[in-house]
Amino acid sequence: MRTELGSRGLWLALGLAAASVGCGGARSPAGAPTRSGPTDPTEEPARRPREVPPDTVLRAAMPFIGVEVQGGVQLEARELVERLSDADAICLGERHDNPHDHYAQLAVLDGLFTVARSTGRQLAVGFEMFGRPHQHVLSAWSNDEIDDEELIERSEWHERWGYPFNLYRPLLERSRRGGAELIALNAPRELTRKIARGGLDGLSESERARLPELDLDDAEHKEWFRGTMKHHPGHGDPDNLYAAQVTWDETMAQAAASWLAVREPARQIVVIAGNGHCRSGAIPTRIARRGGARAIGVRAVIASREADPLPELAGFDYGVVLVTD
Repeated sequence: MRTELGSRGLWLALGLAAASVGCGGARSPAGAPTRSGPTDPTEEPARRPREVPPDTVLRAAMPFIGVEVQGGVQLEARELVERLSDADAICLGERHDNPHDHYAQLAVLDGLFTVARSTGRQLAVGFEMFGRPHQHVLSAWSNDEIDDEELIERSEWHERWGYPFNLYRPLLERSRRGGAELIALNAPRELTRKIARGGLDGLSESERARLPELDLDDAEHKEWFRGTMKHHPGHGDPDNLYAAQVTWDETMAQAAASWLAVREPARQIVVIAGNGHCRSGAIPTRIARRGGARAIGVRAVIASREADPLPELAGFDYGVVLVTD
C-alpha cells in the first residue's frame, strides 16, 4: 500500500509556491463550530460567521493520502485523482466551515483539471451554495461580467448560504480558470424550508409541479439521516425534515445528471456539497438513478498516519486523509 506524498509535491501539483503560505492553520474559522452531516433546514444563515481572511483555505494546506474505502486501500494523492477521474460525477464533500475540507476539495479539483486537459474531457463544477434560480448570476461571474461583490449581492449569498465567501472563492476561481461550466445546483431555500415545516402535502400545486422525482424509500439512507438528526432535536417532524433533505439531494442530482446527459464531448461533473449530500444514498446514488452515470462520493478527514480513517469514511467511496504527522 502506498501512503505518502510530501507537502512540496502537493504544492507543486496545485501550481503554488510551497513557501507562499504555511501548512496547517486554524481548524475552523473565527472559532466557529465545525459542521458535518445534513444541514438543519430551519437554521438561519445570518447566524453564521460572515467572513474569514482571503488566504484561509491556502493556509489550511496539509499533505494528504487517498483511501479507497472498499478494501481500505491507501493511495498516493496522484493515484487518488486518477481513480476519481474515471467517474462521471464526483461529489466532493465538506464540513461547510472547515478550511481543511475546502483545501482538500481544491487539491482534488486541481488534479482533475490536469487529467481533463490530457483526456479532452469537458469538466463542470456544480455548487450546492447557489440555488437553481441564480444560475444566470453564477454564469455572469464565470464570464467576467460581474465581480465578486456583485456575485455575493445578486446571489443573496449571505442571506441564503451565509458561510464565508472566502472559503469558496478558491474553488470558484479555479473552476473559472480551468474553463469549467459552473452550475448552480440547489433547490430554493424557501421551498426546502416549507417542506421541512409542513411536509410535501403543504406545498401548492405549482410548487409540487417544480419538484424533481423524489425517492423517499431508501431505508438505509433514511436510517442514517434520522440517526444524524438526533443531534439536532426539536426541529420538527422527522418525515418532513427527511423530505426536505431528499429534495435538496434530488434537485442537485437532477441538475448534475441533466448536464451529463449531453454525451458529446465526453463530460465529467464535480459537485461541491456538504458531506451529508455526498454519501451513499444521497447525490451520487440519485445521479446514477438518472441514466446510469458512475457517480462517487468523497470525504476529507484529518488523521495521523497511524490512525484508521475508515470509520469516518463509512458511506463514501473514497477519502482524502489530511495527514497530521
